Amino acid sequence: MSCHDNMLHLLNLPDGILDKILSCMSYDDIARQRLVCRKFDQTCRNLLNKGFVAVERYHGVCLKNVKAQLPRRESERRMHPMFRHCEILTAVETRLSMLSMTFMRYVDIKLCCFIPGKVIDEIFRVLRHVMTSTTQLRAHELLQELRDISSMAMEHFDEKVVPRLKQHLATAPNRSCHSVSSPSNLSLMPSRVSAMSVDKAKLANDFSKMQSQSKHNKKNVDSLKKTVRRLQLKLKRHSVQLSRQSARLREQAQKLREQDTVIAEMKRHMQEWDLTLSDLKAGRLVTSDSDTMISSENSSGVTSGEGSSNSSSISNLASASTSDNESGTSALKAESKQDATPNTSPKRKRTSSTSELPENSENDEMALRAKRFCRILKFCENKSMKHNET
Repeated sequence: MSCHDNMLHLLNLPDGILDKILSCMSYDDIARQRLVCRKFDQTCRNLLNKGFVAVERYHGVCLKNVKAQLPRRESERRMHPMFRHCEILTAVETRLSMLSMTFMRYVDIKLCCFIPGKVIDEIFRVLRHVMTSTTQLRAHELLQELRDISSMAMEHFDEKVVPRLKQHLATAPNRSCHSVSSPSNLSLMPSRVSAMSVDKAKLANDFSKMQSQSKHNKKNVDSLKKTVRRLQLKLKRHSVQLSRQSARLREQAQKLREQDTVIAEMKRHMQEWDLTLSDLKAGRLVTSDSDTMISSENSSGVTSGEGSSNSSSISNLASASTSDNESGTSALKAESKQDATPNTSPKRKRTSSTSELPENSENDEMALRAKRFCRILKFCENKSMKHNET
């Protein structure tokens, strides 16, 4: 007996030493050691929960290191040798998120622990292989075992463990009331009753918070849906307005092009009218010059007739002094010249009258052209006024 009393039992060791001893094993072995006793169960639970948190942290460090080695451009990143490593780490990240969604909501309220320790070992194995290997990795072969055991663990937990946990939650208030009503149980297990009551209060608070949060989230979702619908209606209205404005812009552009063509035609007509005006002014000047030339010719003809008569008289006098015969002949010549001079004057009158007729017709044509030009100018002014008003 003394020898047995001196022996140190494993359960009598401190919790820290027991944690160190159990941490030397794999997480799969730790999960199996929960069947030994309650103390082993409690320590193994803590180790499994810590292992899941540790594998999440290690995965975050690995993913950060791999992404730091990859280039920023997507095209260059796909050709990089570390791209397969990044793909494997992202696949592991999705598995971790699915496991946390399945297990950790019950772990947080201390109903169970992270049960599948083999999954933690497999995740650590994949992460170590990714960080140590430098060659191209095959993601399907490396992640096949992890996908299989993680999916089986989640299915088993949802089918077998979750219904029991829900039954435990449903019967927990009755058990706590029965334990409080019986004095023997109250005297034997006071710590367990208090722990159950604390867990019940925490669960009630958590469920009430979750319900209030879900209601608040539903209200927010409804309000967001309403705002999205309003924004969609506004977008439709704005699109209709934009289409109308674009149609109006096209119409205005067409009108502007038509007005530009009209303005170009009016400018061309104005240039033509300016040319006609200049031609009309030049025609008036020519007619005035012709009138002056005709008057000067008439005056020169009269003076030449007088000079000829004077010369004839002088010649007559000279011939009279020389000889009588010559005087007779000169007198006959002078008479013939005097007879010729009055015959020329009616011809000149006729020519002047005939020259006056075309001058009058030209003046009438000039007046008609001026009237037409005034009408055209008024029409152009009216057109320009209408164009400015539009």
